[in-house]
Amino acid sequence: MATVGKPLTSPESGWRRIEITTDSNNFTISGVMGGWEESGTSGGHISSLSRGNSIKFKFTGTRLRLITKPFNNRFNNNTIIIDGVHYTFSDYTTTSIQQCLTFEKLDLENGEHTCIIKAGDTPSSATSLTLDAIDIDENGAIMAAPFSVGDKLQQPEIGWKRYDDTDPAIKYEGSWDTYTENLFAYYGGSLKASNTLGSKFSFTFKGTKIRLIDSKVLNRSQQVKITIDGVIENYSEKGTVATNENNVQILVFEKTNLNDEIHNITIEATDTDYVGIDAIDIDSNGRLFHPDEVTYIKDLDVGKRIRCHYQANSGQVGVFSGLGQETSDSIPVESTATPNGDFYFLMVEDWNGQKKLIADRNIQHSVSWDSLNNTGVVNGNTLPKIVFGEDGGANKQIKSLGLTLKDSNVTTGGYVATRVNMGVTKGKWYYEAVATSYDTRQSGARTFIGIMDRESVISNSQNGDNVNQFLASVNKCHLLINNTLNNIVGVAVNLDDNKISFYVNGVLSEEKNIEAGVEWYPFYASKWGTEATYNFGASPFRYAPPKEFSPYEESLTENPQILMRLLSGGISSSDNDNEWDKYIANSNLNDTITAGDNNVWNWNGGVNIWTTTSSPTNSAQRVIRGRSSLTYWGAGTSSSIANVGFRPVIVITFPLQYKSFIKLKNEYKKYNSDWQTISTTSPSKDTFIKEGMPDLSILDRHPTTFTIPIDDNTPSGQSLGNGKLFKEKINLKKFIEINSINVK
Repeated sequence: MATVGKPLTSPESGWRRIEITTDSNNFTISGVMGGWEESGTSGGHISSLSRGNSIKFKFTGTRLRLITKPFNNRFNNNTIIIDGVHYTFSDYTTTSIQQCLTFEKLDLENGEHTCIIKAGDTPSSATSLTLDAIDIDENGAIMAAPFSVGDKLQQPEIGWKRYDDTDPAIKYEGSWDTYTENLFAYYGGSLKASNTLGSKFSFTFKGTKIRLIDSKVLNRSQQVKITIDGVIENYSEKGTVATNENNVQILVFEKTNLNDEIHNITIEATDTDYVGIDAIDIDSNGRLFHPDEVTYIKDLDVGKRIRCHYQANSGQVGVFSGLGQETSDSIPVESTATPNGDFYFLMVEDWNGQKKLIADRNIQHSVSWDSLNNTGVVNGNTLPKIVFGEDGGANKQIKSLGLTLKDSNVTTGGYVATRVNMGVTKGKWYYEAVATSYDTRQSGARTFIGIMDRESVISNSQNGDNVNQFLASVNKCHLLINNTLNNIVGVAVNLDDNKISFYVNGVLSEEKNIEAGVEWYPFYASKWGTEATYNFGASPFRYAPPKEFSPYEESLTENPQILMRLLSGGISSSDNDNEWDKYIANSNLNDTITAGDNNVWNWNGGVNIWTTTSSPTNSAQRVIRGRSSLTYWGAGTSSSIANVGFRPVIVITFPLQYKSFIKLKNEYKKYNSDWQTISTTSPSKDTFIKEGMPDLSILDRHPTTFTIPIDDNTPSGQSLGNGKLFKEKINLKKFIEINSINVK
C-alpha cells in the first residue's frame, strides 16, 4: 500500500498515471508552468508552478493521487481544491524524493470532479511546487477545465493578460478605499472597494473577452451593476465569510465571445454593500484604455490623455518613446530612480495652435535640476523625432532624450546593438555620430555605425565579438568601423540610387552599394563601455551634408514639433500665477476630472518636482512643488537629488496646413482627376483638414496642342489637298483660359 511522503514509481493496481507536462491538453494553466527533462521522474519530465500559479482539470472516478518531487526549495503550504473543498499539502523535504506520493484523496463519490492545484508561498526561500504526475482510477478520464466564475484565479490563464486595480487606465469616480493588508493575498498587493451608492469605475478595452477579479466575502454586494457597450447586467461578489486566504483573487464575473473591437465598461455600486476590484483580465493580445484616452495626437483635446513610455538610468535624463502605444506596465506612482515604464500625458490647454500636456506623475526621482538643465529640459528642448529604441536589452544605457548610448559590456568582448525607432525606404538622408569615451580598462573605443534592416535580430545580450561575427548575426547591414574618439562619422543613405557613403570628419571614407527595396534603420553597436552621441538633424551638423541630402529627422515630415520642459512653480506660496496651481491644483480640465485629484495627478508620492522657477531669495535654488501637499511650495539646491524629481510638460505644435476648395456657383468643390462637390455651405475646419486640396498646382494651366486634319468632314475623311478652303469648328469652352491661338 502506497504511503504519502514515500516514492511511488508506478501506479498501483487499479490506478492509471497521467503525466503533467507543460504542453499537455489535460490541464488549464493560470500563470506560467515551467518544466524540464529529468531522468528518474515519471515519463522523464518534471513541471513546476511558481508562487501563486495554478492548474485546473476535471477527472472522473472515486480517487486522486498527486506525484511530485519534494526538496528543500519547495513550498510547504500548497492548496488542492476538489469540488470546492480546500486541502493543503507540502512539497518540502530536506532531501530530494523522486516520484513522491505527496497527496491523496480516496473517498470521492463516483463521478466527475473538478480540481485546482495551487502553489503556495512559504517558506520565503522556496521557489516552486513541482508536479510530476496524477494517478486516478484505471477506468477514469481526465480533461482540461477552464477556470470559471467562483474559482480562485491568482494569475491569468494562457490566452489572457492581467491589469491591476492600480492601473491608470481605470477611471474611479466617487469614494474608493485602497486595501493593502494581507499584502500577498491581493493581486499586486492592493485592492479597491467602495460602499458608497453611485461610486463607479470605468475603462474601455480592445478584445473579445473580459474577467473581473475580486474578493468574494461577506460584506460584498449581490447586485453589482456592470454596463458593457450600453447593455446592463448584474453579478454577485457576495461570500459567506470574512476575508481569508481562500476567498481572495476570485473570478467574480466573465464575459466572452464579444466582437473583436473597442468595448466600453462601467461597474457601479447599487447599494451600500461593498463593490471591489482586484484585477481585470482581457485577451492576451488586447489592450486596456482609459475612457478619456486617445492614441493619436490629432485626437487630443483638453481632458484627454495619451500614453507614453520613459526609460532612464539613475540621475540621467532618459528616452521617451511609444507615444500613443502600450509599451509596458506603468511607472510607479511614487516614482523611481530608474524608470522603465508607461505613464500618461494629460492635455490641459489648446491655445493658438499648440497643445499643452502634463505628465500624470513624477516619472523619475533622484535626478537633479542641473542634470535636467544640461539636457535642455528645464526651459524647453525639442524632442528628437528619431531616437534609439528598446533593442539590445539591458546591456546598454540610453540618455540625452534618446541620442546618447553606452554599452555595458565593459569586460566582455561582445558588441551590443540597438536601432532607431523609424526606418526609411526612399529619399536621400544624412546623419552624424561621434564616439566620446570608453572604459579606461580597455585599449580604446569600439563602435559600428551604419544601417540595418528591420528583420535583423538584435540580441538582448550581444551580437558577436568582432565584425565578421556581428555581420553573420544580422540579416542585412552596412557599417563603418570607428575606433577613434571624437571622429565625426557622417552617414549618407541614398535610396534613390541604392548607395551608402561614410564620411570621417567631412572627408569621404567609403562608398558602397546597398540592397534595393529594403526599409533601412540607422543603428549603433559598441563594446568596452564606449559612449557615442548621434545627431539626426535635431541640432546643426558638424559638417554640411552632401548636396541634395536632407537631415534624417526630416523623413518624418508629417510629425508635429514637440517641445519638452518643466512646469512653472510660482515665486512664493501665495503666487498662484503658475502652471502647477493653474492646471494641477485648480483645473477640472473641462469637467473631465476633479481639480487637484491625487488619483489623477499622483502628487502625494513623497517626492517633490523641479520647476522652471528660481528661488527669489537664493539664485542657487529652484522652486519645488508637490510631495505630500497640493499647496506645498519650497526651494532646493539645483544640484540636489534627494526627494525631488521630474514631471515633464510637452507643447505640441503642428506644421501649418494649407487646404483649399474652389467655390463655383455656390458649391465648394475639389479636383482629383475630376470635380467633386463637397458642400453647398461654408465647409468647417474639420472638412478643410480632411477633404481640402493640399496643393493647387493640380489646377495649373498647361499648353495644349491638338491637330485637326484638313479633310471633307465626311466619315471617310477624304483629304482636300492643296488650294482648297478649309472649315472646322473647335469647342474652346473646355479650356479654362486661352491666351493665344497659333494656327499653322
